[in-house]
Amino acid sequence: MPRDARALLAVAVLVSLVAQGGLLAALVLADRPSTLGPLLLLVEAFLLGLVFPPRIAMIAAAAPALLFLVGESARRALGLGDSGDAVGTLVGATATVALFLAFLAGMTAAMRVRYFTSAGRAGRP
Repeated sequence: MPRDARALLAVAVLVSLVAQGGLLAALVLADRPSTLGPLLLLVEAFLLGLVFPPRIAMIAAAAPALLFLVGESARRALGLGDSGDAVGTLVGATATVALFLAFLAGMTAAMRVRYFTSAGRAGRP
């Protein structure tokens, strides 16, 4: 991977971590549970796809969800708080969310590249 691509990947993952961390903090600290709050994760994945190339957007969208899995597993291993669901449920749900966010970011970026850049239009008649 070229040096510029690694730097862009680092920026994208950092932006995604800050955005999803802020969203999760807002959802946890809210006075009452929100059903529309988690939809902002989809908006964030969409925006990553608008700004970054497809592969980088997909990695950046999925990375915070996988980091959440590591943090939640550590919390459960240390016995902090209520464990709630089984570990398999946690892994399955987190993998599903990470794949869905990566798909949304990747498809948004691929469509942006294909239909809204001159490189994507070069192959069309």
